[in-house]
Amino acid sequence: MAQKCPEVAQAIRERIRRGDYPQGVLPGERVLATQSGVSHMTARKAVRLLIEQGLLQRKPNGRLTVKSRMRGRAGGLQIAFLAPAHVSSNTERFRVALERMAESFRARVRPMDFVHWDDPVIPETLRSFDGIFLVPYGDALPARLQPHFRMDGHRPVVSFELDLTAWGIPSLDLFPATAIHRLLNHLVELGHRQVDCLATQPENRMTRERIAQWELWRSLHGIEGRLLHQPVKPYESALEQAYQVMTRECERRTFRATALLGASGAEALGAMRAFHERGLRIGRDVSVCAVNDEGLARYVWPSLTSLELPDPSPYLRICLEWMARGGRDWPGPLLMQVPEVPLFKGESTGPAPGRRARPGSGR
Repeated sequence: MAQKCPEVAQAIRERIRRGDYPQGVLPGERVLATQSGVSHMTARKAVRLLIEQGLLQRKPNGRLTVKSRMRGRAGGLQIAFLAPAHVSSNTERFRVALERMAESFRARVRPMDFVHWDDPVIPETLRSFDGIFLVPYGDALPARLQPHFRMDGHRPVVSFELDLTAWGIPSLDLFPATAIHRLLNHLVELGHRQVDCLATQPENRMTRERIAQWELWRSLHGIEGRLLHQPVKPYESALEQAYQVMTRECERRTFRATALLGASGAEALGAMRAFHERGLRIGRDVSVCAVNDEGLARYVWPSLTSLELPDPSPYLRICLEWMARGGRDWPGPLLMQVPEVPLFKGESTGPAPGRRARPGSGR
């Protein structure tokens, strides 16, 4: 049992170093014992050791806290990455970029998952960290949550992908819907005059905006095209749905466009598989592109023409500097939109064919 005490003390010390107690308050000894898989007495001895070493202190009410000077040494800013439990690949890439940028600020990023807007982890996170990056769930924050997000009642918050500037929250949009025009203009340059749009993601604001921009672009350029909008339910596979939709289109010979726009990478990849199985050559018989490559465009075969995730580092630096100031003096407009989204021209797009075999013909 004596050997267990130093191990438990070291585990608590490591949790403090990693920012697991952002407010500097530890659970009681019985909870620590349960978490560590040891007896209450062993946990008590480990706590006593850390008190003697000057890392912890016990308040008059019995609460265990990290000494303030030790909290400062533990790692600078404590940043929460508050996101739905079902995050996308882009969200994960954004988190990784945030963790890399945080290193230069001596900040620590703690992923915090929530399942729904009334999840108690949300107000707890808003109270506990020096700054919060919020990945919204769905299209909007319910009005009842607004008191939790008022600038004078919480720590600095930045929204990713959803515009919350009306609530006074800085918001970062790395994929402005208007960026689609750059991708579609590439198809025009290749001679395509009939471009369908495939959208199978769950119903959300972002997909609706992309569809609206595709429709606007068609009107501006006099391009023909059909909308194949068959969204799945949350947690269902948009990629599998895209494959099934395009398989049916090919079997029924109802797909006659020379190019297809996927509202995200999932739609494009599902469609490409369906076309391949019907003997169509991607980039020759039919061109496929996607609004969001989800980090896969350069590595699939054929490579996928798509808009790629812009480098968020300059924006993250601004946000972290603002959080380090305690949320004071935000520079510039609250809505941050990248001026130009990178376009990767892959092998999945090519010149529009003058005449090609119909889908399902085996050629």
